Amino acid sequence: MALQYKISGLLTLKRSTTLACWVTCILCVTLTTPSCKSSRNISKTVTKQDSVITTIKVNTTTNDDSIKVVQLAYNKLLANAIQYNTLSAKTKIDYNGPGANIPELNVFLRLKKDSIIWANVEFVGITMARIIITKDSIMVLNKKDKNVLLRDFDYLQDVAQIPFDFSTLQDLIVGNLVYFAQPISTYKQNENTTTMLSVTALFKHLVTLNNDNYTILHSKLDDVDANRNRTCDLSYSDYKIIENQQFAQKRNIVISEKSKLTIDIDFKKVTFNETLNYPFTIPNNYKRL
Repeated sequence: MALQYKISGLLTLKRSTTLACWVTCILCVTLTTPSCKSSRNISKTVTKQDSVITTIKVNTTTNDDSIKVVQLAYNKLLANAIQYNTLSAKTKIDYNGPGANIPELNVFLRLKKDSIIWANVEFVGITMARIIITKDSIMVLNKKDKNVLLRDFDYLQDVAQIPFDFSTLQDLIVGNLVYFAQPISTYKQNENTTTMLSVTALFKHLVTLNNDNYTILHSKLDDVDANRNRTCDLSYSDYKIIENQQFAQKRNIVISEKSKLTIDIDFKKVTFNETLNYPFTIPNNYKRL
């Protein structure tokens, strides 16, 4: 019964921080929660991580071998990006965050690339919520409280305080890397892994790749702005070849700001490029928020 009340509270969606954590949990939107700030100092965290990989600095004028290694790894990373027209998936999500510890949510996801993200959220076989996100809008149907949240897509950006777009959101769901671009400032390569650091306007992004097939093993983002004190760790495992593409079936996400949010995602069934529908009907008696 206590767990039911926790889920009910999470589904209320009356505060912007709750919305951010909800969308994070359901759609793997790991960068859209402003309510989790770590007590650790981000600048110290980044410095520690940097010291691990600065054994070789990429120098465009004096280190041609470094450039070749980094360029090969970067090109392989791009080549491994998931290509699809549609994606359908059944996932199990365990959520542990501020105010809620919710195990084994079943979330059914459907994506049409560059068009629509649809999710149906179930707990013990009962549909609790349905979500649709497009380039312009977000709609969250709360079946327990009989209301629907209607917002522009920009609302998610305002809540997250990150200028992400629909493309970033869908890449996070399918497992493609985001906020990672050349130039690569430092790297380290050993027998099994290659680690690269990219610094963009928003984040310092440390990525670890498997040398066998250049799949992503770990991704760590820290705010460039140390005053934000925001960090996100993503681990990818249990890769399976689906339609000749490497797909990470297990994801572990840890977001830290003031508090810690942990999400474990297990993709039970994934198919690409099927014809899908995206049912979403708002009953007349539902309150609009």
